[in-house]
Amino acid sequence: MSETGFKRIEIVTEELRARQVTDILDKAGATGWTMPPVLSGKGHRGVRQGGDPSGISDTVMIVVIASAAPAENIMAKSEAILSGRTAIFAMSDVTVIRKDRF
Repeated sequence: MSETGFKRIEIVTEELRARQVTDILDKAGATGWTMPPVLSGKGHRGVRQGGDPSGISDTVMIVVIASAAPAENIMAKSEAILSGRTAIFAMSDVTVIRKDRF
C-alpha cells in the first residue's frame, strides 16, 4: 500500500562535511539516509570532478525520505547545512510504498 505526505530531501555537499550534515539530519529526526558518491557534476562554479587523492573536491549526495515533522525540522536546519559551503539542498513530495520504514 502506498502512502503520500512524505518528502525526499537531497543534499549534495563536500565529502569532508558529510558527517556534519548527517549529524544534523539525525538530530532533526531523520530515521535514515543514503549517501552515494558523486563522480562529477557541473554547476555555477563549473565542472567538479571527484577522485582527487586529497579528497578535497569529492562530493556526496545524501538522500533522506521523511514524514512531515522530520522533514520540517530538516528544512528548518537547512541554513546550518548550506551556510558558507558548497551545498545543494532540494526537497520534493514523494509517495512511499512501505511507510513503516520511514
